[in-house]
Amino acid sequence: MPLSNLRILILTILVCVYCGTRTTWRDQILLYAMRQVESFALVKPTGQLLFEGAMQGMLDKLSDELGDDYSMYVPPSSEKEFREQLESKLEGVGIRFDPTVPAGTFKVLYPMLDSPALAAGIRSGDRILKVDGENTEELSQSELVKKIRGEPETQVVLTVQRSGESEPIDISMRRASIQQKTVFGFEVNERGEAVSEIPSFPKIGYVYISSFNEKTAEEMVHQLQSFRTADKLILDLRANSGGYLGAAVKVADLFVDHRGQYKEIVTTRNRSGQVKFSGNFHATKHVLFHGPIVVLIDGGSASAAEIVAACLQDFGRAKILGQRSFGKGTVQEIIELPLDNGIMKLTDASYWRPSGRNIHRVRRAAKVEDGRNSQLSEETDDWGVMPDPDLELKTTRNQRVLTYFLRDLRIAVPKSALEPLLSFYKDELSKGTSKHFDEMEGVEDDTEESNPESGVEKSVSQTFEPEGKAPFYDPVLDKAIEILSIEHPIPPPGHREL
Repeated sequence: MPLSNLRILILTILVCVYCGTRTTWRDQILLYAMRQVESFALVKPTGQLLFEGAMQGMLDKLSDELGDDYSMYVPPSSEKEFREQLESKLEGVGIRFDPTVPAGTFKVLYPMLDSPALAAGIRSGDRILKVDGENTEELSQSELVKKIRGEPETQVVLTVQRSGESEPIDISMRRASIQQKTVFGFEVNERGEAVSEIPSFPKIGYVYISSFNEKTAEEMVHQLQSFRTADKLILDLRANSGGYLGAAVKVADLFVDHRGQYKEIVTTRNRSGQVKFSGNFHATKHVLFHGPIVVLIDGGSASAAEIVAACLQDFGRAKILGQRSFGKGTVQEIIELPLDNGIMKLTDASYWRPSGRNIHRVRRAAKVEDGRNSQLSEETDDWGVMPDPDLELKTTRNQRVLTYFLRDLRIAVPKSALEPLLSFYKDELSKGTSKHFDEMEGVEDDTEESNPESGVEKSVSQTFEPEGKAPFYDPVLDKAIEILSIEHPIPPPGHREL
């Protein structure tokens, strides 16, 4: 008997033993239907194919009918990629490609710090011509990435064309398992170390969190302890799509005290509205940073990022600056299915900020018990995290793409090589066409200029003039520096104002 069929058989036996007394007529019909398809379909399917299809269809129904966009089934074939993304890991050599060049051209934006690519001598601007002798000109970027990635300790040879060199160069390196950082300072020094103090404003520290995983809180502690002169903080959560709930709680706990008006950093509730077992996450007395804080958010700040922003806002520990957050107020449980049959990510709770409000935005109508559809959230409803009064600062999608692209360079490229790149890409991305912005991803598109109902059409020849001060072109960051440049007294524990 094939191993896959044996696994299905064992799984079926386990499920039957566990659920034998709970089997409904629907369960029996489903099993009957799967057996009929497996036995008589003209093109014979495998049992694994039918199982994965049933799992996928079941969870898709939660989205289509009940408005749950976040539950999903991850089959075994995609499990490794899912875990790598969740844990901010990758197996490869650590190269970031330039997204502004034409398709089919693979130019290195930069090699990641502490990566095999950096150690082997890959540089910004190198063009990848071959991978292990195979030409790349006919490959898509996803196909190229698959060829470069691979099992740790295996070797790969990249043939690159370097500016100033007449002939291509072969560079050999060994792949590795790379744990990507999630916490960054304002820039990096020549040794690749994060520096948090902002140039010309040494009393102001800057920390950017890209996502929340198991190591984020530890990285955050290290970053705060590295402050030399800073006693004020800009916490950048823009375009942070979230991550682990526990990591968000630990990060928030570094800034809030349990002796004020609120005690809980966040509360999770089940579908009956009851607080889940272990669903109260209390603030402790282990505050690591006591100074004034400005938190930067936008429409791409979601989930765990919103937990941190909402907590610091409700506790009165931070001013919130930027644009309204995404509005994802649900929690997903990661359920590993028996016998290596994949992962089920299931929405099983909502989370509530310290002030008792749920920030979830309903984007898809759900069928309620009486057959009616639930109401979608309106712009005037209470969802997401709103900037503080007078601190809403909207920017265009083009501006955000440029800002975050330059931020990505700033936090990863040593300062000596940074300024030419910042200048080059600022000019490249704003020299009179929006084609680069249309192709780049990762920025929430929520401005009027891109809304088809607004009647405003985006012109491909429209000249884009960056906002903000050179070389970073970040008007929201400029505003945060302005706020913190005014002397603020440090509030006592529990005080409601910054």
